[in-house]
Amino acid sequence: MISWFDFGPVHYRRWRQIQMVWSLSVCALLAVTWKLWIFQNVFPQVPAIGGLASWPAAVHGVAFGLLVLSSLAILAIRHPNAYQRLFLLVFLLAALLATGLDQHRWQPWFYESMLFALAMICFSPSRAVALLRAVLVSIYLFSALGKFDYQFLHTVGPQFVGAGCNLLGISTRDWPVLLPVLLSALFPVVEFAGGVGLLMKRFRRAAIIVLITMHLGLLLILGPLGLNHQPAVLLWNVSFIFQVLLLFGRQRADDKSATPEENHDPKRLLQPSYLFVALLLLPLLEPLGCFDHWLSWGLYSPRNSR
Repeated sequence: MISWFDFGPVHYRRWRQIQMVWSLSVCALLAVTWKLWIFQNVFPQVPAIGGLASWPAAVHGVAFGLLVLSSLAILAIRHPNAYQRLFLLVFLLAALLATGLDQHRWQPWFYESMLFALAMICFSPSRAVALLRAVLVSIYLFSALGKFDYQFLHTVGPQFVGAGCNLLGISTRDWPVLLPVLLSALFPVVEFAGGVGLLMKRFRRAAIIVLITMHLGLLLILGPLGLNHQPAVLLWNVSFIFQVLLLFGRQRADDKSATPEENHDPKRLLQPSYLFVALLLLPLLEPLGCFDHWLSWGLYSPRNSR
């Protein structure tokens, strides 16, 4: 299965760009959601393990600080080495601590960042990039499938359609009731087609254009001129544009590939690829009530309210 996402050697320049986008995205998203990561009494904090509720409030701040510092360290350490993996490991451990202290921190964007960190820790650049591509495709496919749902097609979907039409100066007041529902179905259709297209070399370029256009459209619909969603939603959509371009776009022919040493998987941290793929298939358990809705990429789909 991983061979579907292996497009050949990963050039060092491209690997570095992927790491920088990951680091900057994590820092930006942590910055705009900072209230979620500190101890507060405004909204209930629900620990994953009951015993963590009695831990000092300062632990929340320590975990938050480690997340920011370890993310910034990846910007400073340019070459894949033991120090870089050490800081990625610190990020992953701090992430587990932070989410253990409060389950509300299991945001989809944060879960994706944890999967990216895990791949960068355990695998060489070429293998890691293949797995990161698998993460991105799984997000698109599961997110699209989650939108083929009565609630999305009759609530959030028509809201998207209405906001988009308002931006274009089109009134939906006299539309038949069924028309917004049919137009809402285009959102998951386009998303699913884009995710599948990334897997096919023949259609990959078209899929990249479609998905980038989709995210630009969502930025308009969800932005200040549209539904005015939270900044984190907008930033994550921006990061997706760069992820699609860097993970599936062509590399420059004059770039030098990573050295053979850098392409070796770290022996002590190596984990079988199929175990990582199993993590990506966990959303299949969501309809059975065995896996969290948000971690199953149920984006913009309110079916979990049932």
